[in-house]
Amino acid sequence: MATERPGAPTAVHSSSWSLWSAVAGVVVTLSLIDAGQTHLGRAIQGRGISLGDALLVGFSLWLPLGGLVWPTLWLVRRVRFDRNRWQALAIHVFAAACFACILLLSASILRVGVGL
Repeated sequence: MATERPGAPTAVHSSSWSLWSAVAGVVVTLSLIDAGQTHLGRAIQGRGISLGDALLVGFSLWLPLGGLVWPTLWLVRRVRFDRNRWQALAIHVFAAACFACILLLSASILRVGVGL
């Protein structure tokens, strides 16, 4: 009979690390793409921006979105549409409005904080 070692990784533990890694990878990739588009787009318009500032713009948009993945997953798991559809819909609409406000506020704070 096989025994498990204390502290050995479990399927739940490794799947949560996989989720963290996937979200981090997507956030970094989208931030870099956004930064590249900002840098090149401004250069084409004759209003150049440094690559560092373009990276700050990209990350200020995508980091807050990445941070909202976990509250979103928590909400989806806890408030399902199986029962009480109208109540669940109201909760999801309210949460979506809150998340939108959080996203706008955090992106604004990050951009003002770095002077953009």
